Amino acid sequence: MPHEIQKEEETLKAFSMKTHQTGKKAKLAHASSFVTLLFTASVLTLNAAAQPPVPALQLSKTIILTGVQGKFDHLAFDAAGNRLFVAATGNHSVEVVDLRTDKIQQSIAGLGKPHGLAWVAATGSLYVADGALAELRVYKGTPLALAGKIKLSDDADDMVFDEAHHKLYVGHGTGDAANPTSVAVVGTNKFILIANLPVATHPEALDIGAQTGRVLVNVADSSEVAVIDTATRAITAHW
Repeated sequence: MPHEIQKEEETLKAFSMKTHQTGKKAKLAHASSFVTLLFTASVLTLNAAAQPPVPALQLSKTIILTGVQGKFDHLAFDAAGNRLFVAATGNHSVEVVDLRTDKIQQSIAGLGKPHGLAWVAATGSLYVADGALAELRVYKGTPLALAGKIKLSDDADDMVFDEAHHKLYVGHGTGDAANPTSVAVVGTNKFILIANLPVATHPEALDIGAQTGRVLVNVADSSEVAVIDTATRAITAHW
């Protein structure tokens, strides 16, 4: 056999052996990774199985509000007094329910379309946003009686209370020239309108982050959330 041919065959043989060894190493590495993956999955499964199951929410009781007609909207809760406030929009009233007896303690009548409610325990005040009367009302005393009102735009709706700064944020307005859509900022110490923060369309719902100090406004028809900084009382972002 010529020397050149023999040298070429030896080179090919060496390359073949190296490739075979590399393939074996790759297969071994793949198998090792697969075993590690199976082991990790097994550990996670065991950990998950070890966690106690989260109990599902269960109906505790049903409270029948005798004589109250139509739909409800928002609720508020008086923890100290163990009372639930119900905006009975279809009944044009706010129902005060004693949760010790599950009976209506008081019915606040004479309203148009009560929507948003807020109970401020520090001052014993119940705030009611009325969409038909275009007002924010405050009730105090025992029994609760009207103590003041502030004119807003039509469709006054949901509200939240900023306890840190003693301010109420109330969504209102339908979007026409006479009823611009905005969020009213109301000082609760003196019950005065401080500002109206304009938003694109009707503010449907509001929530407040206790840790962040931000009010989140659901501007549903515009498919966005307006973010209000309660320290500056200004809209700082649109999501």
